[in-house]
Amino acid sequence: MPAGVTSENEPSAFCADAINGYESKSNDAVPVTEKPVQTTSPWTAPSQTSIAVLERLARQVEYYFSDVNLEKDAYVSTLRSLNDGYVPLSIISNFGKVRTLVPHDTMESVRKAVTDYGDLLEVVLVDMLTGKRVDEAIVASTTKQQTTIEAVGPKTGEPIPIDSIQKYSASPVAPMPIAGAPIQNTVIIREVPEGTDDSHIRDLFSFKPCPPIQSLHLDVANCW
Repeated sequence: MPAGVTSENEPSAFCADAINGYESKSNDAVPVTEKPVQTTSPWTAPSQTSIAVLERLARQVEYYFSDVNLEKDAYVSTLRSLNDGYVPLSIISNFGKVRTLVPHDTMESVRKAVTDYGDLLEVVLVDMLTGKRVDEAIVASTTKQQTTIEAVGPKTGEPIPIDSIQKYSASPVAPMPIAGAPIQNTVIIREVPEGTDDSHIRDLFSFKPCPPIQSLHLDVANCW
């Protein structure tokens, strides 16, 4: 695994998007040695500190799409299969390691990092109804904008070779474990019948010793 890049935890199959954020159980996360940069939109010329954070953020997002991570990350792999090889920008921006790096204006920061601080990924528009990439020119000339979302993925459409991801120069330091911190996980249910509401999903996980669901939402292509 490249220095300065951490993997998210692989979720269990056939579960709901249950926990706030997408967190790793491991202790190999890389803490931000600088204070997190608070940015505001629209973007202005970044400082040297913010450039360092954006570069690290770009490497982190690239790692999510690497061949090494996708071999074991069922969550990202499933999202890619539902969105023409891409992952919604809003979901990437909610990953725990991403929010650690940029706790404010996170979506704007991810967009900036991907487009300006790396050349392996791209931000495109994906139709929420079909899960297919759509041409921005077509969206601009029609009412299709109402059903599209921004998504991130490799320019080649294939997993990124891990050797292609730049190594971040800072040395990673293992974070201090938080005593008593709960284990967090994110899980997905696919191909849920239309008309299903959150009460039905919660009923699926009302057994013991299943932990309580902290957050739950309907996603693209009838996934929860």
